[in-house]
Amino acid sequence: MSTYHDLPMLKRHLEGSILTISLNNPDMRNALVDDLIIDLTNTLKQADLDSQVRVVILKGEGKSFCAGGDVKAMKDRSGMFAGDSFELKNRYHFGIQEIPRSIERFRKPLIAQVHGAAVGAGCDLVAMCDLRYSTKDAKFA
Repeated sequence: MSTYHDLPMLKRHLEGSILTISLNNPDMRNALVDDLIIDLTNTLKQADLDSQVRVVILKGEGKSFCAGGDVKAMKDRSGMFAGDSFELKNRYHFGIQEIPRSIERFRKPLIAQVHGAAVGAGCDLVAMCDLRYSTKDAKFA
């Protein structure tokens, strides 16, 4: 039997053949920070190779699905937004751009369960999933 322990930025729960991944940075509305990106892409790789997992549901903890990029880091030019143009290009390429690459390689159904805001890269994340469903309060931008 496969084991999926919670990670600092993700809650992971396997029930039968359904793996639920919850973005777990509610204080930042599940903004896509470096650690969350790493945890998400690694979990998708693990689930893809796991014969017990047949489908993955992706959702967000707290009031929002995902607020997209970390606007404070963008403003402060910190984290993945720090450095000169060459460093920035590499951080994007090996950072946030790993999400669409991981999803493209993922061979199992990926379902977005959306509530609250799905903004910017968060809306992109929803669009990358195979299926999407949302609550009536969901906002996409």
